[in-house]
Amino acid sequence: MDTKGVDALFTRRGRAKHMTTNNNKQAEKTELSELERLRAENRALRVENEYLKKLDALVQKRGHRKKNIKSSKN
Repeated sequence: MDTKGVDALFTRRGRAKHMTTNNNKQAEKTELSELERLRAENRALRVENEYLKKLDALVQKRGHRKKNIKSSKN
């Protein structure tokens, strides 16, 4: 109070005069890593989806063969 006077006792109102850049850079870095993680997860899910489609087609094909073999024996 001695150096700044009575004005030092009051808090300033309003927003800060300039934004901090560290928080913005860190948030951007976090968003980029999250985006990269989501892209990798998306890639893995696409591969899994293709695998399951091919597996289903193979099971259908084998099931159809067995059905035809049983039908021809009768």
